Amino acid sequence: MSARAVAIFHGVGATALAVAMLFVGAAAADAYVLPFIHSWALAHGSIFVVFPAYFVLSYFFLLPVARRLQSVDPVPAHRVPVLAIVSLLLSGSEVFIPFVGSVLGITTGHLALRRYKNNQQVTGVGIALIGLVLGYLLLAYSIYVVGMVSWVALRLGS
Repeated sequence: MSARAVAIFHGVGATALAVAMLFVGAAAADAYVLPFIHSWALAHGSIFVVFPAYFVLSYFFLLPVARRLQSVDPVPAHRVPVLAIVSLLLSGSEVFIPFVGSVLGITTGHLALRRYKNNQQVTGVGIALIGLVLGYLLLAYSIYVVGMVSWVALRLGS
């Protein structure tokens, strides 16, 4: 497959996955009567905040598939540590499980990096780094959202 076709497939796939995650989040908010998700999305602008975060997550999630499609030679099997993948998934689950997902994702990401330093034949350091960065960013954003919601609640409550 040509590099251009893979790039188009990668971009369209990441966009479709991000849009699907937006719709799933909105459906979950409606199904479980979570009005704060809708007000949060309106206050921060789902187009400018939530969608780009989902797009980046989807882009990195589809990156191994795009690399596999670009390679002409068969890629030898590498040992990717499960902790790196778990770190990425837990960090991404921060959207659904505030604070817990990020803390567990950060912890498993650091454990995966430590294992990589001890065994250089293990691949997947990039996945662990993405999990760490995503975990720290989403943890900081969750703290911001909780702080702002608390601030607004205290202001309106007085």
